[in-house]
Amino acid sequence: SLSGDFTVYRSNIRDMIQWHPGEYSYWTADNIKDVNITGLEFSSLFSQKTGRFSLRLNALYSLTLANQTGNAEKSLNNKQLIYIPVHQASATLRLAYGSFYSSVLADYTGKRYLSSDNSSSLQGYVLSDMMLGMKLNLNSARFDLNFTVSNIFNTNYQAIAWHPMPGRSYSVNLLLEIIKK
Repeated sequence: SLSGDFTVYRSNIRDMIQWHPGEYSYWTADNIKDVNITGLEFSSLFSQKTGRFSLRLNALYSLTLANQTGNAEKSLNNKQLIYIPVHQASATLRLAYGSFYSSVLADYTGKRYLSSDNSSSLQGYVLSDMMLGMKLNLNSARFDLNFTVSNIFNTNYQAIAWHPMPGRSYSVNLLLEIIKK
């Protein structure tokens, strides 16, 4: 099966309060007056099942233009708001056979500006995760055991300026679900 969604939106905000990093790691708030946010989002899902084998591909994309419009300092009008990427995308591929499954996730976050005049920015980055797992049903209990590698390629990135995010990490998870009969 194949399905998809497409959304277009627009918001006009008056007297928007925007938080931004200040001195000594404290965040401060400013009224940036009027903001127009225009965007589109697209998502699609493809799934196929044949016998005990299943495949599922989910993809998402968003375009967000978040611009100041009523700033007294005219040079700041029509500039992208800080920390809001114009482009974001993700894709997840999940394969399963019987009680075994695996998935791969790729997440893209585009460039984000750090200053209202868009003169400095954080680079965009791609993060990838992988999971291998197994589901078991035993009487009145269901078990889901999986092994996950997060940030497979050990990408160096910052979600907020000067705050490095974790590198590659590993986890083993066990989920137990008790079923009442």
